[in-house]
Amino acid sequence: MAKKKDDEISLQDFFKILQENRNYLQYIVLGLIVLVGFMIRSADMPNLGDQLLGLDPYVFYRYTQDVVNTGSIRVNDTMRYYPSGYNTLGEGTLHSYVMAYIYLIFKPILNWELITSFQLYPAIFASLSFIVFFFLIKEVFGDEKIALVGTAMLAVVPSFLFRTSAGFSDKEAIAIFLIFSAIFFYVKSNNQKKKKPRWLYGILAGVATGLCGLSWGGVIFVFESIAAFALVEVIFDRITKEKFETYVLWVSTMFPFFIFLTNRYGRFDFLSNTMTIPPLLGLMLAGFRLYIYPRLDKFRPKAIPIGVFSVVLGALILSALAVVVLGSDFVIGVAQWFTDTLVSTPGSRHAESVSENQPPYFYDPFRNIDWWSSVSYFIIPFFGGTFLVMYYFMEPFKKYRIWISLMFFAFIMFFIFSRFSSSPEYQNLNQLFADNYIYAFYLFVIALILFYFKVWKQKKKIMKLNTNYIIIIVWLVWTVIASRSAVRNLFSVTPPLIIFAAFFIVKGFDIIWEKTGEWIYGSILYVFLAALIFFGFNTSYATVANSFWPGVTPDWMRTFQWMQDSTSLDATFLHWWDYGYWVQGVGNRTTVLDGGNYEAPNRAAEHFFTSSNVSEYKEVLEYYSQPDYLLICDDDVLKFYQIARIGLKDVWFSPFYSARQISTSQIQGGEINATEFPITVELLPLSGAAPVTEDMYIGGKLFASWSTYVQGALLPIGNNTIGAPYGFVVNPLYGAVLVPFNCVCYREIGCEDVRTDGIPDCLLIIPQGAIYMPNITRDMLFTKTYMLNMTVPGFKIAYDNGVPFDIQGISSQGLTHVQIWEMDYDEMGGI
Repeated sequence: MAKKKDDEISLQDFFKILQENRNYLQYIVLGLIVLVGFMIRSADMPNLGDQLLGLDPYVFYRYTQDVVNTGSIRVNDTMRYYPSGYNTLGEGTLHSYVMAYIYLIFKPILNWELITSFQLYPAIFASLSFIVFFFLIKEVFGDEKIALVGTAMLAVVPSFLFRTSAGFSDKEAIAIFLIFSAIFFYVKSNNQKKKKPRWLYGILAGVATGLCGLSWGGVIFVFESIAAFALVEVIFDRITKEKFETYVLWVSTMFPFFIFLTNRYGRFDFLSNTMTIPPLLGLMLAGFRLYIYPRLDKFRPKAIPIGVFSVVLGALILSALAVVVLGSDFVIGVAQWFTDTLVSTPGSRHAESVSENQPPYFYDPFRNIDWWSSVSYFIIPFFGGTFLVMYYFMEPFKKYRIWISLMFFAFIMFFIFSRFSSSPEYQNLNQLFADNYIYAFYLFVIALILFYFKVWKQKKKIMKLNTNYIIIIVWLVWTVIASRSAVRNLFSVTPPLIIFAAFFIVKGFDIIWEKTGEWIYGSILYVFLAALIFFGFNTSYATVANSFWPGVTPDWMRTFQWMQDSTSLDATFLHWWDYGYWVQGVGNRTTVLDGGNYEAPNRAAEHFFTSSNVSEYKEVLEYYSQPDYLLICDDDVLKFYQIARIGLKDVWFSPFYSARQISTSQIQGGEINATEFPITVELLPLSGAAPVTEDMYIGGKLFASWSTYVQGALLPIGNNTIGAPYGFVVNPLYGAVLVPFNCVCYREIGCEDVRTDGIPDCLLIIPQGAIYMPNITRDMLFTKTYMLNMTVPGFKIAYDNGVPFDIQGISSQGLTHVQIWEMDYDEMGGI
């Protein structure tokens, strides 16, 4: 039957239907965003096989297997921290329990393997996070457009990718879902007029925070953000009994999780853990303002705002009580923690050795681990959002809103740019921002103080400041400050960054439309948004599909298979900490070191790997209760820089690759016999020139150590012979000169001193190149056993995976040479 003309739907009718069904439409769009986000994060599933990404996920997969098989995780994990074992109550294991029970529930329906469900867990919880993120933004701003734009951006931004992609089954995926939930429920509670809904959401906020604390230390961002929010409310004298109720419910609900279910926060002695200080401090200062301060207000000088005076007075009283009860060291420690947080000091040499703990540059062309590669063009609307969010927040105070917004923008920009670039061409910008970033922070704080002292009596206007904006602003501030100290925190700063970026896109369009009366001008922002989303999708999908592969290569798998076939079940392994979770989870063997062991690596680095003293490293082995095997791989050649730093010996190995062959007769300034060695191989450093570690004299001139560099080498080649190598030495005072090496090394032969008037360090000749070895390293245990492959009493080669020890393997993650020694303590002379 033909359709009547009256039944046809015009374009105008179509848009009318969309407008009338706006709620349905936003959820359809949200569903598509979630689907796209999941598709991106699961694109690497074909690459994974039965393995995982990174290192840490392997220990949690082992714990998940425990839960599936026995119902719980062993309290003392004897495969870690040999010989004492590891108390798993100090680990964030929530997601191992969650994944085990999800697997057990859905296995009859989906018929999937445990490894498959564990691989997909990050993508699943990232998808759930997008849903909560949408409702969080919508609750904060009351605008579904900002919520949809923000969620779409978060789904494709590169910095929110790796830790939420299939295979990286670590703590962050479930934790970020709980962080979003905690902040959402807290905002929702504050927005309630009725008591019962307010209490319900306050309790849910506490539960989400407590569960987050059982999974990831990043819960500190929830602690700091909500505590700072409460403190701002007290300072502005906006704290009410209703808001205090929400805060009390949040604190009292989350702390039982930390007291009874884990020991990582000090249990009942939670004051000993600086992480828990912010929420407790916020609780006490807010309670002091509401219930104690009113009796003390008569002592307040009338020129000082009530909120400021109550905070200062409360802080002084609490500090005095803390000194009496807990001692002055506690108060000093808390103050030091705050200072370290602000200036973002990375901590110990061990912490600094982890690449994720390195402070990021804004632009780092050498490592490609920086703000720009992580956030890319999304940083542009974000910077606009730092101004615009503050501008809207300050709406009741139109006279001050522009300059306060500019101060906030400058503070955020200077913090992010404080390490601008590793490239020498940007040193002037580095200096500008590094010298002034802390002043930008203080300037913003001073501006707020001056503003508040000016307007604090305008109570009605102060009460009109949007409470929801405060928590988003302080969330951003804490994560920006934290991101300055470590690359890993770029993941944590991304959600609030995206919220500000989305706000700029949507509100920027509204402002332009309002000012011009034309939608076409403001639509440029949406065109830019579409380009961002398209670029982010293409980049992220390609990255996941093509770049995310398991670190356990076939070379490693052969090694782990040998462990299982050729060593006893109770065999113990010593190696650098990176490989611990692999040896435990794939090789099924006990280890001394792993990624969670922060004490043992210091001892192993200083007194074992870098030791030249037999008695010294034997003492370490005794301390570790005589482990059975030592494992070293070619990745450790480049990592030796960090091993030696932890061992308080600031030296490293510098690989040189064979660049080209040249005729010896073309070389000027050297002593190479062109008749005996007609061909010379030019060697160039893989990354940067190698510093000469001892003073040397050339032509009566002092070439000082550590300011003299070898930027290349020459290796003479004759008939089946290799001549003594030369180095291109560069010194800022004397320029470049060709100088012979005093010491030449070969694997299985050792090092030979060939002269005394040249470069005092050694050159180890290996296939495809050479390795520059500081003279101090030649007698170290690491050098003798692995670099030189020499016979060392007490260390007998038990396994070699057959991959050549050469420049290609050292520079490539795809090829890995592994050697394992069985340790004979009688041959060492007994211990």
